[in-house]
Amino acid sequence: MKVTEIEENAKINKDMLKKEIESSSIKLFDVIRKELKKLEIIIDDVNARFNLHKTKISEKINGMESDLKNNISRIMEQNMQINDSFTETVTKIKKENTVI
Repeated sequence: MKVTEIEENAKINKDMLKKEIESSSIKLFDVIRKELKKLEIIIDDVNARFNLHKTKISEKINGMESDLKNNISRIMEQNMQINDSFTETVTKIKKENTVI
């Protein structure tokens, strides 16, 4: 083989290798892009589930706060009624004791 033939063969091999690398790079890029799309779908699903649970938890907390406020109001009202009843009883006892 002559030097020029060797150089030509090297150039042909180099060009073929370059095309193969470009083709492999494109295939690899497509595989990576498809995998990223799958991951994006999974992340969107996880995010949607998270937001659903967050909303449910928030609704439960709001319901519990509302129940707590209602219970506190009811207890305060009962406490005021007991206090009024106690005051009436004490007043009656004082009147009865002063009358005697």
